[in-house]
Amino acid sequence: MNLIPMPKNITLLGGAFPYSAVKSAKYEEDKRIEKALLNLPQSENGAEIVFKKEEMDDEAYTLELSDKIIISAHSAKGVFYAIQTLRQLFCMPEIPKCKISDKPDFAVRGFYQDLTRGKVAKLETLKKLADKCAYFKINTIQLYVEHTFPFEEYKDVNEKFGYMTAEETREFDDYCYENFIELVPSLATFGHLYELLNQPKYAPLRILKDYKPESHYWWERQRHHTIDPRENGSFEMIKSLLDQYMPLFRSDKFNICCDETFDLDHCGLTPEESGKIYIDFVCKIIDYVRSKGKTPMMWADILLQHPKATSRLPKDVQLLNWCYSSNPNEKTFKTIASMNRTQIACPGTSSWSSFCEMTDIANDNIVNMAYYAKKYNAAGILNTNWGDIGNVCSIALAMHGLALGAEQSWTATKTMPSDFDSRLNALVYQSENGSDFVNRIGKLCLKLRWLSFIQKYSDGIYGKSSLNPNLPDEDTIRTAAADAAVLKAEIESDGALKPAYKKEMMLAVEAQQILARFFAKLIGCTAPNAPDVKEWLSRYKEAWLSKNKPSELDEIERVFLYFNPK
Repeated sequence: MNLIPMPKNITLLGGAFPYSAVKSAKYEEDKRIEKALLNLPQSENGAEIVFKKEEMDDEAYTLELSDKIIISAHSAKGVFYAIQTLRQLFCMPEIPKCKISDKPDFAVRGFYQDLTRGKVAKLETLKKLADKCAYFKINTIQLYVEHTFPFEEYKDVNEKFGYMTAEETREFDDYCYENFIELVPSLATFGHLYELLNQPKYAPLRILKDYKPESHYWWERQRHHTIDPRENGSFEMIKSLLDQYMPLFRSDKFNICCDETFDLDHCGLTPEESGKIYIDFVCKIIDYVRSKGKTPMMWADILLQHPKATSRLPKDVQLLNWCYSSNPNEKTFKTIASMNRTQIACPGTSSWSSFCEMTDIANDNIVNMAYYAKKYNAAGILNTNWGDIGNVCSIALAMHGLALGAEQSWTATKTMPSDFDSRLNALVYQSENGSDFVNRIGKLCLKLRWLSFIQKYSDGIYGKSSLNPNLPDEDTIRTAAADAAVLKAEIESDGALKPAYKKEMMLAVEAQQILARFFAKLIGCTAPNAPDVKEWLSRYKEAWLSKNKPSELDEIERVFLYFNPK
């Protein structure tokens, strides 16, 4: 059966289910269920739905399809997830009579979407993302925010980079709630405050007092700035940000981030001194968040460098254990487990710094992280979709990673399920080639790196090689260009592929063709054929603006035209 996540137990009862729709049904206990039922095909001659309340885990359910549909669950959550399974069953040309018994491995099954680095999604795009998350039984969404909210402190930069309004945030919170999703606020409160601390009026609060940029701001923004806890006014600044953002969410959790505080390592402190400064400031933020009735969450990367100091944190702080490599380090899970701390495993879609997710990396990363999470009794999975270096990848081309994260957070396996791609092709791409296309575009992105291209662009602006771009050689360029041409033709001729995905795939593979031509010129070899840059940009901008606010789209255009001046 083409189901994601695959249920724990399926028993075939013999014969075909005789209905292709359901009758309308009432569920008085929670009106959200009645809205969810509207996503099923409806007919007066459809199958009757019977609800039964039984003792079982809160998100567990059984689903029986015979002469009618029987949904058994202890809570509305279980009923909701049974409906999502029903939705997927009704996509099948023939549904077998069956009984499904199901429940998740993890309480937290999350998706983390970058709303800061380059791209601010429109509210309707975020609602569609929530729809897809609900469809795959994801129950938590976080949006990464630095300067993309109208904080008073960011008012001078908001229009430049775009933002999500308070009204949109509240509406999205309500929408998530209707879909049994907890929208957990996530805000940079220590590191990654570049656009805040790069303003002259707040620059005295940054650690690097004499900072001068050495590379493109997409790169600088990820490395700098960390706020200086030793400065008067630093904590008051963070409190102000928290006070403006926290009341918009019904969630009782708050992700304070506090990751990658790189600048602490560049101000003449010993590791012990920087560790103490870090922990002291984090504890102040945590105490403030807890005073507002919220359970703090934070990234664990810096804490893992100071395991002894972690004992100072309150026991309810949830640690987000992130790693994005194919072979994540099991030791970090063991370390946090030995501290008797709640941890959540955070793999990634590997779509950042790229026009398409790189599934060869993401598949191993997500499966291994989920396996370790289960082994060390983690609370769950928070699958991340970052937007490094301009966020040039469409959410549509991170869907493979999103769905795999949903599957592994429901049922963690030691190896990649062999039938996952075929199930995803049926449910999402509607073509047996969809996952293969995404995988092959991702391979092109690994050969012709957008990151290397931006590093070269940065060198052109700053007149020096501060980032040491690793340019592809002539053979790599030619091979990639030839592969891209073949792949483009295959995507274009696939009549089954869902149009929305075909459009994004075409744009991504054409971007790789353009990069091949640019890289060829940069290393002085004959440039392969590629689409016209300005014509491609016009289509790319149209696709971007259909789903996102302008955000930093103009900078992407500026990059391409820099290397295509005619």
